[in-house]
Amino acid sequence: MTTAFCFKENEALLERLISHLASRGAAALGIKTERFIGSLSPKVLSLADGLGFPIISVSSERAWIDIICPIMKELFAREFGRSPDSERVYRTLTDAVVNGGGIKELSEALYSILLQPVLITDASSLIQSAFPEDLLKDAEQEFVQRLLMPRENEKACVINETPWTERFENEKESRVIVSIPGKGGPAGYWIILETRRKLDSADMSILSHACNVATLLLRQEKSARDMARRFKDDFIVHLLNGEIETRAALRRAKDFSWHLGDTLAVCLFQVDVLDEVLDKILCHMSRLLPAGTPLGIDAAGRIAAVVTCNGGPSGSSQSCQTNGLVCTTDELPSTFKTRSEALCTTVTRSVAEKFKIRISAGIGRPYRDILSIPRSYREAERALTLGSRIAAKRTLLPSVTHYVDLGIYRFFNTDNMECKEFFNEVVSPLIRYNQDHKSDLISTLATFFDCECNFRETGRRLFIHPNTVRYRLKTVERITGLTISNPEDRLLLQVGLKMIPLID
Repeated sequence: MTTAFCFKENEALLERLISHLASRGAAALGIKTERFIGSLSPKVLSLADGLGFPIISVSSERAWIDIICPIMKELFAREFGRSPDSERVYRTLTDAVVNGGGIKELSEALYSILLQPVLITDASSLIQSAFPEDLLKDAEQEFVQRLLMPRENEKACVINETPWTERFENEKESRVIVSIPGKGGPAGYWIILETRRKLDSADMSILSHACNVATLLLRQEKSARDMARRFKDDFIVHLLNGEIETRAALRRAKDFSWHLGDTLAVCLFQVDVLDEVLDKILCHMSRLLPAGTPLGIDAAGRIAAVVTCNGGPSGSSQSCQTNGLVCTTDELPSTFKTRSEALCTTVTRSVAEKFKIRISAGIGRPYRDILSIPRSYREAERALTLGSRIAAKRTLLPSVTHYVDLGIYRFFNTDNMECKEFFNEVVSPLIRYNQDHKSDLISTLATFFDCECNFRETGRRLFIHPNTVRYRLKTVERITGLTISNPEDRLLLQVGLKMIPLID
């Protein structure tokens, strides 16, 4: 099934697809003609008729899952029709899907058939459901991950190759692991604890079909999550760009069970991962951030959180608590800065450790109305960008940067031509001299300023004689035409040094 968008300007490609599908024995091609192409040309229809290949017009409102479910239902009926207990197995499994059930209902259905404890995980080993429900009440997530691998005292035996099924067992216990097929790898895993008996070939056939059902359900649930995420991300983008008025923002936030207090700030996180991992990171971060925090993806693909730093209703001026962010209106700038930095540090460390990735964050200042969110967003964006550049130049790990801590960097705009010309006039000659003469004028100058222009202390820190410091600084003056003892010239040099991390 296709929307035919990719064939909109290339009918010959559609003709090749129809010929290819017909030659491979495909049953039909469903096209959502209402979406992009309107109708098919007589040439395309004539080709399909000549090949005896049906083309079905599908309503644009029809989802893939609405079409595949009845097809799978028929396939299950045909397969289970050859099983002695076909009616019960067929109804139990298909009812879990066709009657609006989900993964939880499917787990319960499989348990009722096998009479063995059942768990199902996603591809990253996160538990999606377990039956009986108290099976993992006191268990850690690591427990499930250990179940998916054989222990030292266990032997592994491959039972089936499609779907891939293994049994891990020792003298006391055994379990069966079934890989649920997915696009590009497993979509998840069934774990069956063989507490009563070992599963036989009939059970394996049931598990095989349970995998097909699970594949559909996991895909359906992912589609639902993706749709919900798109709605949330659209709202986040509108909120960050100031494209929504206050009442509408409050109403839409409430629809997502999000909370927008009367004083808000934006926290922006940069991670470079695939979308599949990004979904897991968002889920993990939602558990770390205060309850009800709007969380989504901005237009640049970064994670944005709109943190409420005064949890009362919009327009109030009372102090209150929102999962650890406590401040009064008088304390907001300083108290929120401290608490938001601590929160973002906790989030970045947890995400970095769990997903083994680099993550950095920028925080904007808090403002007392929803319409000021774009301002906090721009500040968070600047803090994130400049903070990451400064950390990279200093060979530091990406960290959390608050806009207030940027100091003089807040005034720099490296896209401004005057800013670039100033850098080229003051700093670039020193960089070229360092490269040509393998010298260290810039670090000597920076250390000299850090030591409050003390020659002896500068020499001590650099392990060189004070006279060497003087010689190097004279060289700086000769190259730049500036006099370090002159306060105005000294300021120009200090500003130039600050710009180095920002200019490539």
